[in-house]
Amino acid sequence: MFNFKRDKSITASLPQDQMLHGIKVKKLPLGQYIKALHAIENLPEIMLKELFPGMKPDQVLDKLKAIDEDTVYQLVSRLLRVVPEQFLRLVAELIDTEFEHLQDNLTPKELLEVLRAFWAVNDMTDFFVQIKMMMGGWKANPLAALKLGSKK
Repeated sequence: MFNFKRDKSITASLPQDQMLHGIKVKKLPLGQYIKALHAIENLPEIMLKELFPGMKPDQVLDKLKAIDEDTVYQLVSRLLRVVPEQFLRLVAELIDTEFEHLQDNLTPKELLEVLRAFWAVNDMTDFFVQIKMMMGGWKANPLAALKLGSKK
């Protein structure tokens, strides 16, 4: 008699948690996302401190101006050590798990599987598209933002 349509937004917002390689892959709460963005923001500073321990920014620039072959080899070897570790720390922060668990228990393939599952659960493509559209609307017409939410 009645033929009700299913509201896709309800099922889209339901958590799709799963366990994968000992890690609970779950929807990312907004606070965790913001925390990860702050970690990314601090990444250049962390990298410079790791690559040039004990040096001030002006000293780093001087060193880079007078770079020689030995310095290049030192930097590359440090980068090969530091970048994967910092990336893994960022991933641990993002997926809310222990860095040591990722480092000690997962293979690169398993880490990739976890990251793919995490992306599937937390795909924010539509969110960013909507924000971009809103920002474009705000630039063209500041009152457009007020009208987006209303269905009058």
